Amino acid sequence: MARKKSVEIEEKKEIAEKKELEEKEEEAAEEVEAAPEKKKRKAITRKREKKEKISPLEKEIRLLIDSGKVEFGTRKGISSVLLGKAKGLIFASNIRRETLDDLNYYSSMNKKMATLPFSGTSMELGKLCGKPFPISIIAIFEFGETTKDKLEKLTKG
Repeated sequence: MARKKSVEIEEKKEIAEKKELEEKEEEAAEEVEAAPEKKKRKAITRKREKKEKISPLEKEIRLLIDSGKVEFGTRKGISSVLLGKAKGLIFASNIRRETLDDLNYYSSMNKKMATLPFSGTSMELGKLCGKPFPISIIAIFEFGETTKDKLEKLTKG
């Protein structure tokens, strides 16, 4: 008899616990439904007072990146020059002296290759390419919609 009573008491406790859990779940569901919708955040953008002017050289480099075949980076640039695959190079103004000497030496072996200096820093060249990191050298494999002569004319002028 004692066992039956203890079993009945345990069953009643389990039933009571289940009811409490169900009530808590219902209350939580009601709170979720009653909560006001959160407002969506708007993207914060910097307001520009004046439109930034893009130089013709920057337009041509952007067109080159969009339409031609290029690779970014010092190692890839130098190796493509050594292998004779690159048709041209664009390098930033703050490139290391040793790297610049290497580029001039290797590019002098290939007379058809264009080495074009970019007047900005490597960070500016990276931003121009749409990358969040600095780019020192752009190796050009195909010029795409722009031409070698246009780029040479803009870098010298």
